[in-house]
Amino acid sequence: MLKQYFSILTLLFLLGCLPTKPAVEVAPPTLSTAECNLYSEAFELTRVSTGNRVRDILVGCDGSGRRIARANQIKYQRIQADTPFPENVARGGGDQKEIFRRLILRGTPPSVAESLSRTEAFVTASDTIA
Repeated sequence: MLKQYFSILTLLFLLGCLPTKPAVEVAPPTLSTAECNLYSEAFELTRVSTGNRVRDILVGCDGSGRRIARANQIKYQRIQADTPFPENVARGGGDQKEIFRRLILRGTPPSVAESLSRTEAFVTASDTIA
């Protein structure tokens, strides 16, 4: 019995010494200056309208290298799935829909995203997305 115990421990030790495959790091898309300007505007409008400083809105634009936490990603995805496109965005085409989605997926409240969708900054950002 003791011999089996040591055999199992040895096996577990050896398995722990095996090299592991490194996690694949997916680089976030490169954001244009126009898109970052829109996110800065979204951050300020969100702060003013809700009193919250939702830093996820600025990810990729603030130079921190930070990523959105998985729990927040899930929360934002649910909100985005439940948020219809405003009429002007639905008519605007794929790039405007993508920018609107990105706003919501960064934590911008739908009401703020909708008001931003009527701005020149929104149109400019949608013209520059990769």
